[in-house]
Amino acid sequence: MSDTGHNKITVGLICGWIFGTLFLLAGVTYLFSQPLPGLIFLLAAAVSLPPLYRFVAEKTKMHLSGGVKFLLIVVLLAGVGTTIDTSKIETSVPSTSSAPTTSGSKPTPPPKQEEAKLELQSMRVYKEYSFAHIDGMVKNISGEKMENVMAVGEFYDANDNFIKSAEALIEYNPILPGQSSPFSVLTTDNPEIKNGKIVFKAFWGGTISTKDGRKQ
Repeated sequence: MSDTGHNKITVGLICGWIFGTLFLLAGVTYLFSQPLPGLIFLLAAAVSLPPLYRFVAEKTKMHLSGGVKFLLIVVLLAGVGTTIDTSKIETSVPSTSSAPTTSGSKPTPPPKQEEAKLELQSMRVYKEYSFAHIDGMVKNISGEKMENVMAVGEFYDANDNFIKSAEALIEYNPILPGQSSPFSVLTTDNPEIKNGKIVFKAFWGGTISTKDGRKQ
């Protein structure tokens, strides 16, 4: 068989480069703090990033179809959701109560709350095909575009006990000022999962202050 020396550019190839690069960066980032999720991200990169996949395929003599790659990546991401430790994610809201003051002294101002940059517009928790999902819409209410915003889904039982979490980039990247973006997080199902919560964070940073617009 002759080699034309040209690679056909397809949607799958483009997605492989995009998601493979993201998985590779995430794997390197988590490898030093949380080795197991880091290794799983690196495996996902090896499956999706074209140069890594070709190298592994040549060494192992194994070639995967596009459908098998997709299913394998879904399983690996589900594995990340079950092994990653989100205990470092700050979700508490600072207290706004002020301490009592004595007569003649200036009142102590309450701690200043961080101004919300995102607004949660809708959210639903459901199960489908042996997976637990949290999806909905989030709006950028800051004055600047925001890149690589991650949705972190937290899953709880009927007594509000934490079970596990999973995370994924929101659909629009970047999300522009005033723009609303869909988000979707999934993980392998657990029969005890009854409800869930969502928080948002920067891909390379901490949590992003978010207000719940559903209460309005």
